[in-house]
Amino acid sequence: MMYMTNKIFLDSSVLVEPLRGRHIDFLSSFLESDDFSCCTGETVISEFMFYVLGTNGGASPKTLQQGGKVSAVLAGNTEYSKIFKYLEFLITDASLFSEVPRLMTQYNLLPNDAIILATCILHNVKFLATHDSDFDIACKAEGITLLKDLA
Repeated sequence: MMYMTNKIFLDSSVLVEPLRGRHIDFLSSFLESDDFSCCTGETVISEFMFYVLGTNGGASPKTLQQGGKVSAVLAGNTEYSKIFKYLEFLITDASLFSEVPRLMTQYNLLPNDAIILATCILHNVKFLATHDSDFDIACKAEGITLLKDLA
């Protein structure tokens, strides 16, 4: 599943920070670029939605679920979903079963970060935008350019 692309993979931190009122220009610079297209994957969507639930619901996502309030929280504010129309969703396959443990072992990554990096590798995405320093060593070693907002 190797593809040559001019894509930037957006980590959940890049999507979440603007909701907090921070790093808005960093995300905008990618979304408005004519040179690159933005993509993401299921792990990022999961992390992002987890944040949206907790923030908009004023409680942990598990507490909201147990109280039957997930639907009400999401129905009350759909601003968060506007970002999805700008993103290409990268599909993963069984290749993750070997790549994720390798990345976790080799770079001391947690599972979600290893899935994100594996998705970039399997789709030959050469740019990863994040605010997460856990990717620093792994991206360099795997030939992926890490894009971070230093402001």
